[in-house]
Amino acid sequence: MNRYVRLFFIGAFSCLCSALHSQSNFGVNVYSFSQAEGYRALPYADIKDLTGNPIAQSDSLGLAQWNGTTDKQEIMVSALGYTSDTLDVFRDEYAKVILYPEILESTVIQSRRNSRQLGVTLNTTLLDQKDLTKAACCNLSESFETNNSVDVGYTDAITGSKKLHMLGLDGKYAEIRFEGLASIRGLNLLGGMINVPGPFLHSIALSKGSGSIVTGREAISGQIIYNWKPPDCDERLHVNVYLGAYGRLEGNILSTEKISRRWSTLTSVHGMVNNREMDNNGDGFLDLPKNPFHLNVMHRWKYFHKQKWRTQFGFDYSQTELEGGLSSAYRQDSIYNADYRYEQESRRIAAFWKMGRLWDKWSIGFQNRFYLHDREAFFGDNSQALYSTRDYSGQEIFGESKLILEHFWNTTANGEDLNSHTLKFGGGLLVDSLQEAVLGANPLQQERWEFNPYGFAEYTYEFNTSFAWIAGMRVEHHNLYGLYLLPRMNMRWTTPNEWIIKLSAGRSARSPFILTESFGRFASGRQFLIDTEFIDNVYDERAWTYGINLFKNFEIGNTSWEWIIDAYRTDFQRHTVFNIEDPSTIKIQTLQGRAFSNSLQIDLVTNWLDNLKTSISIKGDQTFTTYDGQTLRDPFIPKWVLLQNIAYSLPSEKLRTDFTLTLRGPSRIPSTDNRRSKESPAYATINAQVTYAPNAGHELYIGGENLNVFRQSNPIIRPDGIAQTDVNSPATLFDASMIWGPIFGPRVYLGYRFTFFRHDS
Repeated sequence: MNRYVRLFFIGAFSCLCSALHSQSNFGVNVYSFSQAEGYRALPYADIKDLTGNPIAQSDSLGLAQWNGTTDKQEIMVSALGYTSDTLDVFRDEYAKVILYPEILESTVIQSRRNSRQLGVTLNTTLLDQKDLTKAACCNLSESFETNNSVDVGYTDAITGSKKLHMLGLDGKYAEIRFEGLASIRGLNLLGGMINVPGPFLHSIALSKGSGSIVTGREAISGQIIYNWKPPDCDERLHVNVYLGAYGRLEGNILSTEKISRRWSTLTSVHGMVNNREMDNNGDGFLDLPKNPFHLNVMHRWKYFHKQKWRTQFGFDYSQTELEGGLSSAYRQDSIYNADYRYEQESRRIAAFWKMGRLWDKWSIGFQNRFYLHDREAFFGDNSQALYSTRDYSGQEIFGESKLILEHFWNTTANGEDLNSHTLKFGGGLLVDSLQEAVLGANPLQQERWEFNPYGFAEYTYEFNTSFAWIAGMRVEHHNLYGLYLLPRMNMRWTTPNEWIIKLSAGRSARSPFILTESFGRFASGRQFLIDTEFIDNVYDERAWTYGINLFKNFEIGNTSWEWIIDAYRTDFQRHTVFNIEDPSTIKIQTLQGRAFSNSLQIDLVTNWLDNLKTSISIKGDQTFTTYDGQTLRDPFIPKWVLLQNIAYSLPSEKLRTDFTLTLRGPSRIPSTDNRRSKESPAYATINAQVTYAPNAGHELYIGGENLNVFRQSNPIIRPDGIAQTDVNSPATLFDASMIWGPIFGPRVYLGYRFTFFRHDS
């Protein structure tokens, strides 16, 4: 009898194994993404088929597994408080899906999702590639043309350099990072945004306020985190070609390859050339410098294992050559004449390495970033006879390594998870070597070696989806600035009537790069004066930033509306002042008095139809600094900005149109010895674009910027005064740095995008 029982169980077990073997194993790794927390495994996500029948649920590691009888399944992944997504999964392969909070923390420009998604605790807005392709978006500086949170303009009428303003503050006070790693800082503050090609961007997170202390220390006005398209994205090949009416030609190629199930690689190449000489206002100076050579190359690798170590590493190289100044300086017969010219060559190589691992309640991450940057520039004539001749050179070597440990757990009541807790802590080391010098009649020099070990901790508490609180602290022991603390706090609360309220407060700090930050002022006859106190004592910049964000979503009929209100205040404790109140000098000095900014922005977004969306935004900035004992508005910052955007597409999305009207209020103009008024006029600019997509993977776009043909008249003060040597006669001095508006007319462009997707995407 026992023999037959044993045979029965052996036979039953064999049949069961055969049945299990005949079924297919499926799996999906579910992640969430937020600017404060980055990518995290998302537990308790529901996996369903397209008819709504439940299949599985992700575990504490975000992994869901199940068996099936087919080689392919179509599933929908959803979780409370997150957007859902659908995807195809294949037998014996583990797919990856990322869910985004329905309410995000800051402004994120990301792939084809709604422009405004709100979510965790920081104040962020979500834009997507649909928003990025509303404009030409050739580089990072052109990614904000349809967003009122950031203003972008030119620093001067000679170099073509751009700067941004956020919360009424100069762009140097925004922490701009590449996937959380140091990027646009130091020497790269000049021209860094142009070296980030828009077609290669996967996402941009623009957070107002001090943000997360884990990310970095320099976010006085906010953080801008841009992410490249990953090596394992669904775009196997992407090509973008752009042609501007004034001779600007750009080409972009991105290629990805999945080497194996876990290894993937990406290579991207961006090139630009513009050799056309353009002088629309007839002052003899090129409106924009010629760009005979511009190249950006990136190569990176990614290794991903669902339950083991993950790593990414890569490098990028950029090189730019610019030529500007008097158009006569580039005639063959004027090589040895005293014709004012501007030349610049910049070379930068950077590398990164990130690795990490996720356990049940712990994760560890290790981040490394290194770069070398070299820049040379020349302002003046070949004989160096002009007083305004300046010969600039700058070199920077930077490195940072950071270790992040994270522990997350839940507390329960009545068997249900009510409270979630996250503790991040770690430390790192930042090293920065800087050498800058300007030769000429007014020589300048800055040399600095920074050695900055630091530690940080950040605690996050969440109660259901209605309340969240983040408190963080960073401790630094800087070799120049000593020991100091950078505390930060963020809070989110959803009221019973569904208003979302976010509060933030924090202290940030940065090191000034006085010559790079003065680069646009080199295009003038001003004499540079640096305070003895500034030379004898090394000063950094420190500020407190406070803010509140209100969000309300409501519906009237079939129309959905969104109210967004942002109010922020920044108070500087230490501040480097660039004083240009005297038209013959620029004085670089420490703050003697007050420096602060107030910023208020109100947005109304309306979704009239599925394919018609309008937004209107008004922003007011009050930025004040003490100059020579007087507290004055900072120059060239508009008192208010009104932006109206209308986006419409056919239901098939084969045709998309976009229209943006921007009205900018007056801004203060420093003293020009009666050569200019004291305030700029209000003005408007109109941008528009039409995109035609005949089929998947092909897009043709045509558009224009400043279509209403507004330009600042006579942007260069005394263009005939470049040979002036008497700084005691400021009325005769040349100055190309007093820019408050567009310096050239309309720019029409034409472009084509081609994308070849993977068959398994």
